[in-house]
Amino acid sequence: MQCQVFKKFLIIFIFVVNLAGNLSYGNLASPAEIERFLQQQTTIQIFADNSGGFGNLAAADNVMLRLSQLGFNGTFEVIYPISIKSNLSQLFNLPSDFSDDYKDTTRHVRFIALESYMDHNNHMNEPEKLELGFSANGAPTPCDKATSLSDYAATCDFKFLAYIDNWINNSDPENSSADVIQIDQKKLTGYSLSLSNGTIPSLLVSPYPLFSLTENYLLNNPAGQSILEKNPALPTFINKMKDQSAFILPAYGFTLKEINNLLQIIVGARYAQLHSDAIQAKPLIIAVFYDLTNESSELDKVFHTHIANDSIPITAMNAIKELGLDSPGIVTFATISDPDTVNTINHLQPNTLLILSMGLNTGLPVKNIPKIIFDGLYTYQNENILPPINEGMSSLSQLLLSGRPFFTCSNRQIGDPNTNPRWDIGYDEITDPLLKKDLMNFYEDSADHKKFTGFCAKRDTWDNDAKREGGPIYKTLGNFIIQSQSSNTAFSHYFQDIKTKLLDYHYDPVYMSLSTILNIKKDDTAELKVVFESQPAS
Repeated sequence: MQCQVFKKFLIIFIFVVNLAGNLSYGNLASPAEIERFLQQQTTIQIFADNSGGFGNLAAADNVMLRLSQLGFNGTFEVIYPISIKSNLSQLFNLPSDFSDDYKDTTRHVRFIALESYMDHNNHMNEPEKLELGFSANGAPTPCDKATSLSDYAATCDFKFLAYIDNWINNSDPENSSADVIQIDQKKLTGYSLSLSNGTIPSLLVSPYPLFSLTENYLLNNPAGQSILEKNPALPTFINKMKDQSAFILPAYGFTLKEINNLLQIIVGARYAQLHSDAIQAKPLIIAVFYDLTNESSELDKVFHTHIANDSIPITAMNAIKELGLDSPGIVTFATISDPDTVNTINHLQPNTLLILSMGLNTGLPVKNIPKIIFDGLYTYQNENILPPINEGMSSLSQLLLSGRPFFTCSNRQIGDPNTNPRWDIGYDEITDPLLKKDLMNFYEDSADHKKFTGFCAKRDTWDNDAKREGGPIYKTLGNFIIQSQSSNTAFSHYFQDIKTKLLDYHYDPVYMSLSTILNIKKDDTAELKVVFESQPAS
């Protein structure tokens, strides 16, 4: 590899942004070639950003999982600002007071506080030389000496971004795919890889989580055993999932903290329950992977005390009454960390709903769900699992390979509405015209994506239900849930087809990027082959 000629190579992993053009440089590398290359790497470095949520970190973790799956068996170094230490602790289930240089020997991940890392490298004559590194979105990019925080980072031949969205601030070249590419075109310092193939956006699809890993962690890992002790209802809930004695609807996303969005899901699930003999024959648990203590209390008053709530539209109140959700014993609220929830789950009756707050007591000041537990429970598959609700890109990537229906409770209120469909993977892959129309009406995605009054548009959803083509959103949601119970509906076929396509290596951004790296390494005379323009995801 002649770094004097190429300096650095930028391999961009696209999450939502779809780029025009298609670069397939060289022949597709074989799995054995990818494995050999990764096994030559002793360290892969990740710079984590200081965003308040977990999406960027989860996306970075998904890349780490995929690299390990493809053959990397060295150590990941996660360089992080001290401001996100709590997030790392919650996501990776680390001790709340883990040291500034902490090694997770189970997963071979080393977490190094940025200040400690910079101080260490400040005493070195030259930065550490690595071949691979990546950034979790807004972080200083490893291998890149253009920003002050990364002046002490290791230098790398190849780098990539783990998480890019098309509504990120376009003025920031580290976060804007268009600007990054533009800079590279001008300076010719690297390669930009379009991972779009056909009409499915280039989504960073993570390895499909295995419930067996979650179960093994809970039963055999001391940290997992401690969580079971602190949350006695968790095994009871897992048993209900496995023995299929209740239907489970998993739901995740910060948009569910908006009470009118959560209400849509509850009412839609109730509609499905009343109009499906199979679903009505069992209790239905809506497992919300958040701490919903406040929201549950507010909704409990709406259902059971009939106290007026100005935030709940009259159309929603009418739906509650129409479906009998205000009747005694129909809706129950519980938290997974409450010992009394064991009895609540065990005594659920058919044709009832339990809204279960899944925020776990892990010993930290706030309730959270470690990623290894979330991954296995949220994506668990069985005949009694109804279509999950997702919000972010990381949870979306986990569901794509399930081959089963799911819904997105999106919050597309930022950025240019012309470029952001509320259904993240777009509608071009839908071959059934009626299904396409129904889904677009459900998400209220007009051709220009400017009408945001569909599913999960907060109060606007309820306020527009009376005049909506096709009827209220909650009824459409309920009908989709019913359709998901058969694998032979157009709704189910759509998700099966997506899974089939995504299993192709050409839809795997990690694999394709590594393949391109290997081909570039073989060709010292390679030049930038394609000029890209940023396009919205379809």
